[in-house]
Amino acid sequence: MTALGWAPKIPDHWEVVPLTYVAKMGTGHTPDRAKPEYWRDCTIPWVTTPDVTRRPDDLSPLMDTDQRISELGMANSAATLHPAGTVMLSRTASVGYSVIVGRPMATTQAFVTWTAGPRLDPRYLLLVLRAMKPEWERLAYGSTHLTIYMPDLESLRIPLPPLHEQRQISDLVAGESSALDVIQTATSRQLELLRERFLESLRVATTLGWDSELVATGIPWMPTVGSRSKLYKIGRVFRTGSGTTPRSTDPEYFDGEISWINTADLRDGVVSSPVRKVSRAAIRDYPSLRVYPPGALIVAMYGATVGRVGMNSLPAAVNQACCVLSEHGELSVEYAFYWFIAHRSRIVSLASGGGQPNISQDLVRSLRISAPDSRRAQREVTEYCAGLADAFEGQVCQLTKRLDLLRERRQALISSAVTGQVDFSNVDGVLK
Repeated sequence: MTALGWAPKIPDHWEVVPLTYVAKMGTGHTPDRAKPEYWRDCTIPWVTTPDVTRRPDDLSPLMDTDQRISELGMANSAATLHPAGTVMLSRTASVGYSVIVGRPMATTQAFVTWTAGPRLDPRYLLLVLRAMKPEWERLAYGSTHLTIYMPDLESLRIPLPPLHEQRQISDLVAGESSALDVIQTATSRQLELLRERFLESLRVATTLGWDSELVATGIPWMPTVGSRSKLYKIGRVFRTGSGTTPRSTDPEYFDGEISWINTADLRDGVVSSPVRKVSRAAIRDYPSLRVYPPGALIVAMYGATVGRVGMNSLPAAVNQACCVLSEHGELSVEYAFYWFIAHRSRIVSLASGGGQPNISQDLVRSLRISAPDSRRAQREVTEYCAGLADAFEGQVCQLTKRLDLLRERRQALISSAVTGQVDFSNVDGVLK
């Protein structure tokens, strides 16, 4: 037994050593942002969390970064230039993400670094850090932002096979991971194409309907519709409304039974289970906090996430970043639900704002929605779109499960390799 919770057994000829015995530990720093000269003429790659979390091949060395710092900024801060081969672990934001750098780089104080000594292969160390995922979950503390504290990192111990076995393990995992990456990339691309086809099918159904003849609309982002379709102004065919956010310092406002929906609760056309609920006291004290009936359509405005709409199955209130459409005559909310999903990207192009564009309620009310001119034809299109959505969700579920299994397979491969569950006695770094 090793006394390592995440690796209880290793081969008898392996050691368990403190990581600081075989690697030099370090960290990084952020030069003063208030001094523009520290951020001018920047030439030194500076590793931040996005560099680590957005990489398709996360076992390969990191060769470039989104941000850089200047030599002056480095000289006047605690930032350190770490050599190629240094392994970095995020200990605050996105706890547990790790990377090996392919050339000298600096980093932020959010990372801890290890530069391997002569007894440790850095590629093997990277794999060990990946296998230690349960350990990061155990060591991370914090109610708002999780952090692994430096004393815990200084006391880490790792399994240490002979150097030639470390290299065999690294070669094996690299080869097997490459094969898994090919399947994962193809599956992800399949998901993208499936979604594109689904959205285009919805767009055709909610624009053309069953009509083969097109007529011009004069609307730049929706230039044509079927000749038997009409354009309905949303503000005239739906009741529209919004909500507000009760004062969070009064906990009794969020100690109730009425679902309270914000934009974070809207996921790909479905309202997920709202995390928070408001009380009757909140409804009483906030006149703009209305309770909407089941089936109301919710359009997220903040960040222009218009395509994320849903029909809540229970009465609910919403925050001020949601526009709610309730049925009021010629057009059904079920039809509008699919229309908004189909036309999301075009509606987003109308958004205003700088860093975080927004769709206003006035804009939503002014939109003209294309639909067949009879309720019967609208129902037919809606039923067709519902069938498309059911088929799409089923296919997405299958492909998502495949991606999950691929990730699990990769994690299991890494964990078994760095704990000695692969026999290398008769192979040269290749699994046979």
